[in-house]
Amino acid sequence: MLSGDPRQAGLSDAAWRTSEGGLEALGLVRAPDLPAALARLAPHCLTVAAVARGGEPPEAVLRCRAGRPVALVLGNEEQGLPQPTLAACAARVTLPGSGAVESLNVSVAAAVLIHSLARGG
Repeated sequence: MLSGDPRQAGLSDAAWRTSEGGLEALGLVRAPDLPAALARLAPHCLTVAAVARGGEPPEAVLRCRAGRPVALVLGNEEQGLPQPTLAACAARVTLPGSGAVESLNVSVAAAVLIHSLARGG
């Protein structure tokens, strides 16, 4: 799901090429009002915001999912997620780091979080 924010990056030709067919297996939806869309998802899945600091480790998030699928929400690398989007999420997750860097590139963070959350589910 992509937010309706006009600054939201779309799917470029390069994204399609580098996905090696992966994007063809996904259903893509643009949500004009992402917090409202997350509220509609909440009864069906655990909505989790990825944050650079202050969230729980993936293992802790998995303990509160109660068998529900996880909807992982990621923001941009500069500002993260807007406050209304954060407020619409039931949990926040942060990858433990070394402290040498503040945060990971969003694509790297997404891959590591998806792997961590999928392993536990």
